[in-house]
Amino acid sequence: MAAKRLLHRLLRPQIHSRVVLFVALACLLGMALEGWPLWQARDTAIREDKTETSNLARSLAQHAHDVVKISETVLDGLRQRIMADGLAPESLGRLHDSMTGSADRLPMLDGLFVYDAAGHWLVNSRPGTPDPSLNNADRAYFQYHRTHDDLAVHVDRTIRSRSGGGWILPVSMRFNRPDGSFGGVILATVSVDFLQRFYQAFDPGAGGAITLLSAQGIIIARHPVDEKSIGVDVSDRPIFRQIGPGITANTFQYLSSIDKIARFGSMHRVADYPLVVLVSHSTVEALADWWSDAIRYLTIGCIAAASFIFLGIRMAEQIRVREEAERRYRLLAEYSSDAILCATMSGHRVYVSPSFASLTGWSEAESLRIHWTAMVHPEDRDGLDAALTALKDGADQVTATYRYIRKDGSLLWVESNMQIVPGTDADERQFVANMRDITQRKAAEDAVVVLNAVLAAQARTDSLMGIANRRRFDEALEHEWARALRTGSTLSLLMIDVDRFKLYNDRYGHQQGDLCLKAIADAVAQAARRPGDLVARYGGEEIGVLLPETDADGASEIAERVRASIEASAIEHRDSVPWGIVTASLGAATLKPIATDEPAAASLVELADRALYQAKRAGRNQVVAFASTPRTSGTLLPDPGPRHKVSRA
Repeated sequence: MAAKRLLHRLLRPQIHSRVVLFVALACLLGMALEGWPLWQARDTAIREDKTETSNLARSLAQHAHDVVKISETVLDGLRQRIMADGLAPESLGRLHDSMTGSADRLPMLDGLFVYDAAGHWLVNSRPGTPDPSLNNADRAYFQYHRTHDDLAVHVDRTIRSRSGGGWILPVSMRFNRPDGSFGGVILATVSVDFLQRFYQAFDPGAGGAITLLSAQGIIIARHPVDEKSIGVDVSDRPIFRQIGPGITANTFQYLSSIDKIARFGSMHRVADYPLVVLVSHSTVEALADWWSDAIRYLTIGCIAAASFIFLGIRMAEQIRVREEAERRYRLLAEYSSDAILCATMSGHRVYVSPSFASLTGWSEAESLRIHWTAMVHPEDRDGLDAALTALKDGADQVTATYRYIRKDGSLLWVESNMQIVPGTDADERQFVANMRDITQRKAAEDAVVVLNAVLAAQARTDSLMGIANRRRFDEALEHEWARALRTGSTLSLLMIDVDRFKLYNDRYGHQQGDLCLKAIADAVAQAARRPGDLVARYGGEEIGVLLPETDADGASEIAERVRASIEASAIEHRDSVPWGIVTASLGAATLKPIATDEPAAASLVELADRALYQAKRAGRNQVVAFASTPRTSGTLLPDPGPRHKVSRA
């Protein structure tokens, strides 16, 4: 009996300890189960914030690339004009007009300037005559071009403009004298104020920042604007060490050396140019929602732990937490800058937040009374209908972008995130939409699209002749060949070569030769001007004319018209015997493609080349045309001889 009492005393503390240990482990397990998802949510919030800053940095890097690329294109055009026209007073006058027009058309440019080898101002885009006493030989970009032989574009660090006084980003090119020595510098100054105004269209948050830097770590532009930071060298700061020379893009956390704010940031190098874009958000702002969720879930976890001891306290705490959550949601809905609304699938609203009225101009009472279709642009209603259909079909969340008609009739681009309200009647389900104004973002995206379209058009045009280049010709030939094969129509091609053009260059010089080629290209374009015809520079002085849905007779007629148009230009050419003017030989070819095992568009070029060669052998200044038979299917037969030939003595 004594032994039994002793055993009971020994086991009782152990059971108590086990209960305490069990409760402690249960609480720790509950906290761990709550804490792990919260920690994962924190990582997710950081990743999402870095993705957002990375995407914006990539977009702004593309914008910076487009700005410098346009400046480079303008500089290259000015250099070609200088090389072609020289720097005589009358040439400088025409160059001034061209520079003024370019500066007026391109809002990012503060000005365009040309300096001679000594750094004196020759001409610029500003009104009036440059002050001869002004000299820019001390500028870093000028000294760079004077000591470097390459003709590539050079982007220097930001400086104060001597003519305007504002901050500018110099984009410059060297040009040489005819003997290859240093001739001077062509300069385009990109307005830092333009870049900063563009960045103001994006909201990096209260503690965020958008910064454009040089690859050497010099601040070029910043939003929020801080004049004191422009031109500051941050290459020795810890953040810039994370943007190593071999790194194209990176995301990181850092403490700003300028305003001492901790941030999550993303950088992206500007392709082809020594520039870097840095976009960052305040860590406090980026994690604000996570901290709110963390506090809420930890509170719930503590309540759950306490409820393990006393069920009544748990129930009371759960009611309090739910009431607090509802209050927070209503507070968020009432004071959010985004418009929040709740509507039925049929389009009738049951709730709109106060910010809806400030965003759209419609009062709460008017919004609840008017059907949503009356407020959405007619062209965008189908897209919004499709988004609602996706919600009906079970999508957890959908996003729709459309134009909203404000009460005053103006249009507002909005992005609406929609999701089904749980527990609503299946026959009249409701959804909640969070509407955000994205008008400025759409305008910025449209501006980038326009810039890209301009650059794409320039990439498909021959800069000397002003007609399509070889790349565009090859694409059009493949496309028209496939179309002719599909429709059963004929396809014709003219190959045009200037007679004795080398002798022309030897006598009159290459600059005059370039002008001659431009005049011939204009004459060809005038003669072959149907909507579907394509005139392109094939190579050297050779021009190709693609004639869709044109038979052999039509091709010969157009070819003769082209030949006559060139002859009628009456460009002097003393070495072109016996005419004494510039003439051209033309080869015409016509095929009617049929299905084969291999593509045969190249055979049309080969056939036209053979005809051109025969026109050359036959005495030049004439047209020789070859045509296919229905069985050729785009492949060459033995030389069938000329089908049409016109000679001019």
